[in-house]
Amino acid sequence: MVGARDEARAKALACELMSKTTSIVRVLRLDLSCSKSVHAFVDAFLALNLKLTVLVNNAGIMPCPFDADSHRDLAFHVNFLNHFVLTQLLLESFDPGARVVNVTSEVYRFSYPEGIRFGKIDDDRGYDSVKSYAQSKLALLLWTRYQGEALRERGVQFFAVHPGSVATQGSARARKSSGWRGALLHCVGAPFVKSVECGAATTIYCALHPGASMYNRFGEYYFASCNPRGVREISRDATLARRLVEYAARELDASA
Repeated sequence: MVGARDEARAKALACELMSKTTSIVRVLRLDLSCSKSVHAFVDAFLALNLKLTVLVNNAGIMPCPFDADSHRDLAFHVNFLNHFVLTQLLLESFDPGARVVNVTSEVYRFSYPEGIRFGKIDDDRGYDSVKSYAQSKLALLLWTRYQGEALRERGVQFFAVHPGSVATQGSARARKSSGWRGALLHCVGAPFVKSVECGAATTIYCALHPGASMYNRFGEYYFASCNPRGVREISRDATLARRLVEYAARELDASA
C-alpha cells in the first residue's frame, strides 16, 4: 500500500513494481500536510480490512520558510504531527509483531534550545527554518522511543532511521532555501551524498531484518547505516517525550 500526495506518480511507480514482482501494489491519496487527508486515507485503508505488518512514515519536507498562508510550521505538521495522527488511527489494524519505521535525521541535534517550542510551534516569531526542521526530527525520535515502550507488550516495534544525505529533489530545494547554511552543508557533505537506493537501505533493514528486531528488543531504536546509533540526552528525555505525545494527542482529538 502506497499513500502519496501525487497519485499519478505513485500509480506509475506501483505499475513498475508490479511488473517486476508478484506483489499487488495499491495507491491511496495521502497528503501529510492536511489532517483531513490523513483521516480520509485511514478510513479508506480500514475499509479494506487489511492488517498492517510494516508502516513506514517517510513523507517529509526539508527546511522551508514559515507558511504565512496557513500560519503553520509545515515541517512540524508534515514530518511529525500528521505521522503521529496517521499511526494512532491505524493502531487497531496492526498485527502483533508489526514494525513502525519513522524516518528522522541527525539534524535533530540542531533543534531549538528548549527542544520543542511548545506554545510557539506555529508562531513565526523566532522561527528558523533549519531549527524547525530539526525540531520535527527530534519530535520523531522522542515519539519513537515513547510509543515503542508503550506498545512493547503488544509486540509492536518502533524504529527511527537516519537515512543519511540523499540525492533527492527535496534536498536540492532545501539547499537553495537554507541560504549560506545550505550551501555550506552541501559543500561539506557532497562527497557523502547517497543514492536513493542506498538512502533507503536502513529503512528496509529496520522494516524487515530479524537483526533490527533483536536490537530493538534490547532497547535500540535509532539506526543509521543499518546499525544502532547513539542519541543525545534530549532525545531520551521522558518528560519531554510525554509532554510531546500529550500535545500531539490533543491535536489528534481536535482533528477528528
